[in-house]
Amino acid sequence: MTVKLQKVGNSMMITLPTKIIKEAGFQKGDQLEVVMEEGEVKVQKKRKKKINDIMNLAGIIKLGRQVTNEEIQELLDKRYEDR
Repeated sequence: MTVKLQKVGNSMMITLPTKIIKEAGFQKGDQLEVVMEEGEVKVQKKRKKKINDIMNLAGIIKLGRQVTNEEIQELLDKRYEDR
């Protein structure tokens, strides 16, 4: 399927066909993440943090030490890589 890249203000835009939107499960108002992977643009729904992520962080905090931003980011990155 081919779509046209259009200029809108200082940005560029594409319009996704309804078929693609339905197959991807996108809905009006969804927040989407746009990433480059291996030279390809990928669009996916922004994932909400799950309760397990919160519980894992709570487990780290119970250890009685300060949790670094790097540890939090590593935990969240690992959680979403496993999907």
